[in-house]
Amino acid sequence: ALTSEDWESAAELEKRIVSECASVLTPGDLIDRRIRQGALLGRLGDQTEASNVLSQALLVAETAADQARLSRVLRYLGQAELQLGASADALSHFRRACDIHGTSGDAREKAMALVGMGNALAQLNRKDEARDALDQAAAIHERLGDVKGTATIRKATNAL
Repeated sequence: ALTSEDWESAAELEKRIVSECASVLTPGDLIDRRIRQGALLGRLGDQTEASNVLSQALLVAETAADQARLSRVLRYLGQAELQLGASADALSHFRRACDIHGTSGDAREKAMALVGMGNALAQLNRKDEARDALDQAAAIHERLGDVKGTATIRKATNAL
């Protein structure tokens, strides 16, 4: 099992790679590195720094017009914002991620964005809308044959 020190070392390594190699990284690689760095910081509990790093990734993703990476950045940023209590900002980012996938995008990615939307809506005490978002996410997981994911989302929905 990885220790806190392992996660800290990984976060520091990602930070060093970005700072020393940013000029030679492709936009996609830079976005991926910042997503990893933000995810590691979030795992370590530093949601403020995670949000800062992910906001930088968001700027690159928007400029690069890379929709798949943009969606991932928006979801990770939304998660950090949820942890910081910035539920309205998180909801906005999750909605954008969901919109990217529309009806023809990656179903699993859309389901993850819908779960984030549901969590943000629940934090905003908009329980009916939260249930709707979570029900949509569960339906996607069910169509994908993900029994465990469906059950986990249904359990969260029932807890609202």
